Amino acid sequence: MSSNSTNNGIGSTPAQRHYISHEQAQAVLQAAKANAEKASVPQNIAVVDPSGLLVAFLRMDNAYPGSIDISIKKARTCVLFNGITSAALFDGSQPGQALYGE
Repeated sequence: MSSNSTNNGIGSTPAQRHYISHEQAQAVLQAAKANAEKASVPQNIAVVDPSGLLVAFLRMDNAYPGSIDISIKKARTCVLFNGITSAALFDGSQPGQALYGE
């Protein structure tokens, strides 16, 4: 069995990973909702666990239905790439960059 089968490739084992509780997920939703309201931009907000599985979701009134799936996939992508932002993934996937063609 390879070491990657027991850890996430950066050294943490399942026992070392932190999981988000329902209460924590609700706090994240409320904070994100407050930021969206401050910006006057209704959002679809997804909270996932360290495995990328959905823990909580909020579709604010008037948020675009088309971004429901996008918000969930974006949250999962963030987890699967160890917190790298979408912008960093975009930059790294440009011609000549480390992720191009991977």
